[in-house]
Amino acid sequence: MNITQADLDKINPNGPKIKHKGDFISLKLSDMYGESILFTHGHNYTMFNAPYITNPPTKISPLPIGYYASRAYAFYVKNTVRDKTVSDFPNQKIPDPNKASFISLAWQAIQPGETLLDVFVSFLNQTTGFSPKAQISLPNNVKSTLEEAKYIYKDLYKKWVNDNGG
Repeated sequence: MNITQADLDKINPNGPKIKHKGDFISLKLSDMYGESILFTHGHNYTMFNAPYITNPPTKISPLPIGYYASRAYAFYVKNTVRDKTVSDFPNQKIPDPNKASFISLAWQAIQPGETLLDVFVSFLNQTTGFSPKAQISLPNNVKSTLEEAKYIYKDLYKKWVNDNGG
């Protein structure tokens, strides 16, 4: 969120006041009705980017599985597109309404005995060339691999459904 109290005060100095609640911003809209709006960054509610909080914590908590995807794509960029940016490639607008989402493609690709994480790791390997056994450096000098991520995040979908209602 890039809106600040100073921005709101320009519109109405006696208007709503922003209250911070961690990653969330609450903006009371009306004293009369007690209505308010809660703003937050979307990563808090997306399966691949939301903090992964477990009890007991894993060695990489609360990093989301998306962190592994970022490392795999950084590897790809470093090794294949050195002097280019994403804008140099065709069809890179996001979101592209003509393409199915990864999640819908993943559900279609899951074979008997596989999990969403199996497909995710396979997809990263096929699209980036990053080996599932390659070491990834994480914060606090922790090392991990995509293969290990499959185990760490094995309950990702179930946890996401439980936390967010489906």
